[in-house]
Amino acid sequence: MKKTHLILVGMIAFASCGGNNQNTQQQQPSEQNKTTKTIISTDEINQKIKELVRYIPDHEFKAENEKYFTKEFGLMLKTAFALPPLEEDGIDEASEFLFYFIEGNGDCKAFCDAQGDVEKALSLHKCENFKTEISGDKVFSTFDYVHGPEEIDNVSIVLKKSGSDWLIDDWNDTKKDVKEYLEYYKKQKGQ
Repeated sequence: MKKTHLILVGMIAFASCGGNNQNTQQQQPSEQNKTTKTIISTDEINQKIKELVRYIPDHEFKAENEKYFTKEFGLMLKTAFALPPLEEDGIDEASEFLFYFIEGNGDCKAFCDAQGDVEKALSLHKCENFKTEISGDKVFSTFDYVHGPEEIDNVSIVLKKSGSDWLIDDWNDTKKDVKEYLEYYKKQKGQ
């Protein structure tokens, strides 16, 4: 009887160990799935860039567009555009670059063709010839921003992942320029 009892206890112990091993093996893939990052394709990122380009400031920074930028870059842009000009008479050369992030000085063909309709003008622009690199939670891309048949700017953008979304972290290396402008402004105002 003792032998039967020992054999029975041994079988229960063996079965429970084996069962735990199976449960552990079954749990491992689901735990791996939880930690596996969602892989995004270059085509998906390029499409996201096409959507985000419309929020790049052009002559003004709209408060409702701040959500499309990383906190740091968005706050810098908001602050820079809100500052009163350093020059009271004429053009404030220190901040002039802020007003030409996309269009430059003068209207492009897309805006002329749209006859003042901003949404139509944005739809007439094209983004082409992407060279995009995804590196972890950052994206670096250069592409052609086409205003019209003979108006093409080669531009760059950096996106940074925030939660499940991608936000603009730099445009044509202007993040550095905006930061320098804010520092310069402080020095000029003695702050």
